[in-house]
Amino acid sequence: MGSKFNVVCTGQLQEGVTEDEFVTKFCAKFGISEDKARKIASSTSDVVIKKDLDEDKAKKYQNALEGCGMIARLDEIAAEAEIDNGLSMIPMEENEMPMAEETTSSDEGYVEQPTEINNPYATPEAALARNSIRKDGQGTLEGGINGDYDFTIGDIFSEGWERTKGAKGTFVLAWVLYMVVAMIINLVTTFVFPDAELLIQEGDVVTGMVWSMIPSVISIPLLYPIMAGLTLLGIHRSVDADIEATSVFSHYDKIIPISIAAILMYFLTVLGLVLLIIPGIYLMIAYMMSMALIIDKGLGVWEAMEASRKAISKHWFKIFFIYLLIWLLMIVAALPLLIGLIWVIPLATIMHGIMYKYMFGVDSVE
Repeated sequence: MGSKFNVVCTGQLQEGVTEDEFVTKFCAKFGISEDKARKIASSTSDVVIKKDLDEDKAKKYQNALEGCGMIARLDEIAAEAEIDNGLSMIPMEENEMPMAEETTSSDEGYVEQPTEINNPYATPEAALARNSIRKDGQGTLEGGINGDYDFTIGDIFSEGWERTKGAKGTFVLAWVLYMVVAMIINLVTTFVFPDAELLIQEGDVVTGMVWSMIPSVISIPLLYPIMAGLTLLGIHRSVDADIEATSVFSHYDKIIPISIAAILMYFLTVLGLVLLIIPGIYLMIAYMMSMALIIDKGLGVWEAMEASRKAISKHWFKIFFIYLLIWLLMIVAALPLLIGLIWVIPLATIMHGIMYKYMFGVDSVE
């Protein structure tokens, strides 16, 4: 029997490589969230990425890691030897006890859940955090960016409708909470701030334009974290996780990246519409998963926007028609006294989550 090797991350970056550079490359290569990549980069002990590999396969992992800027090594092991130190990301056998522990004073380990691995670079798709859920059929970040997913329009509508059963009340309440906050903001800005249109009519154009932008400046950091919460609600429902309407208020800890992403997406989309219209329509659809990637996988703003754009671009027309049908359905549902929205709003939110699940997989369910 030939020699076997463990692939080990040393926690040391190559000369001239910053942590941010490593994290960006590592996330793109292995389909892992930024938070998890940073845990590897900042580890004070070895991280066993994969064990018991033959030399050729082990070198593939080593080359991939070094291509991201991390110093990696191969540890030759005896046929029956086990590694009992360092952080482990190796899949546990059915009766195997978790082996991963920090060699420092910390007692927190990071253990990969059992997973079927076909791609030789796919190991870090497993979660570093405990109890993270991975279900068959979900996508991965790397796979999504590469367009390695597929679904039919009928499948998304069918699964979305099935998952609205028993959840409509939660989604309607969540959207009502969002609208209440939006109304309060609108009332406050209307009664507290000067009338921008009146100022413009009186000839004070500059002041009027400035005051006209104030409500938007205020509403973005106050409303978009709730919108992000609504998005995550649909994502969690797509994997049958527990959902609560009030959870939409749980994402103000990411108010800065969410707000920056909202502003950038708005600016780039409007710019595209002003220039040739078609680029704006393209970006409007292409950035639809950006917010979800920020809150579910912890990606940076531009990283999330680019991941969303690249993934959706691979199946842009199909996804465009799904959203087009959703928008048309919402218009029709709103006609008879808005009653149809009780069904359509939950359906639309869940369908968005289902598409995300198949593109990137869900990391935030514990």
